[in-house]
Amino acid sequence: MLKQKTLKDSFSLSGKGLHTGLDLTVTFNPAPDNHGYKIQRIDVEGQPIIDAVADNVVETTRGTVLSKNGVKVSTVEHGMAALYALGIDNCLIQVNGPEFPILDGSAQYYVQEIEKVGIEEQNAVKDFYIIKSKIEFRDEETGSFIIVLPDENFSLNVLVSYDSTIIPNQFATLEDMNKSYFCSERVRLRAMEPEDLEVMYAMENDSQTWDVTNFTVPYSRFVLKQYIENSECDMFADRQLRMMIVRAEDDALIGTIDITEFSPMHARGEVGIAIRKEYQGNGYAKEALRLLCDYVFSFLYLKQLIVHISVDNEASIRLFESCGFVRCGLLKEWWRVGGCYKDVVLLQLLRSTN
Repeated sequence: MLKQKTLKDSFSLSGKGLHTGLDLTVTFNPAPDNHGYKIQRIDVEGQPIIDAVADNVVETTRGTVLSKNGVKVSTVEHGMAALYALGIDNCLIQVNGPEFPILDGSAQYYVQEIEKVGIEEQNAVKDFYIIKSKIEFRDEETGSFIIVLPDENFSLNVLVSYDSTIIPNQFATLEDMNKSYFCSERVRLRAMEPEDLEVMYAMENDSQTWDVTNFTVPYSRFVLKQYIENSECDMFADRQLRMMIVRAEDDALIGTIDITEFSPMHARGEVGIAIRKEYQGNGYAKEALRLLCDYVFSFLYLKQLIVHISVDNEASIRLFESCGFVRCGLLKEWWRVGGCYKDVVLLQLLRSTN
């Protein structure tokens, strides 16, 4: 019998509220058996507690809003997702405002903090709801629907389709809840943070790397700061994705990995990767590239990735070929570097249909 779980210790995260702009702090605390998820508004008189259950959901237009006895709390979905994904059953969450901080727009930081403080098994047995037949719910007003089918394992297939000629359909699939797309034994990928500014400034302004990128001019700190602040960490919104590569053992920032020229219609993008000089030659780039490929093919369901590499950059060509990319073309005199034109190899990786 599987036992219930809670946190070994408390942790807090602070940041801006997406909808209110307030400076907010949310604290996740251990809770006793059969407690469930409960959210406490410590900024309200009496510090009322709202049970995080479906019956208390009053709105989902721009985020999940919970309400009880007139007290509301919103933007809770990323915190709830992290607790569920890591198997936490009982947690008391305290927040000093009307919503959770948005952080990087994902559940990533909640997951990292839960893993840091650890998970503790409790005495009570988990209570499962078992799906025995097809369940279907449709909202006639919005056209949205959810279908739940019996299965041996938990998986998700999600399609977001807008009535728009500008916003394309978005599709994602999750086959294994225990699988981490952004972590390996030695490296992990994360979103950009303001503290990454100086490292990014140094890397972007290293002219020796311009022959393997599309950059031809230096980038100012001001431009990079705006880029970090304005990024939504959403490839469909930004039409590109940049993640920082950090070493797992000490969180040292060792490089960046990107998808640019993203085309939702054709489900393809171009890869770029850069490792800081002091960390090169240790296999970090290969691990990061494999994590990225696994994420975009297995989760975002892209059809293909491409990369342009100068013909004389043999190390980069070997890197991408070791991860399954194949040469599919040669572009003559494609890049102009130092007054001379260089030939460029085009490599391609298609999503496996197996």
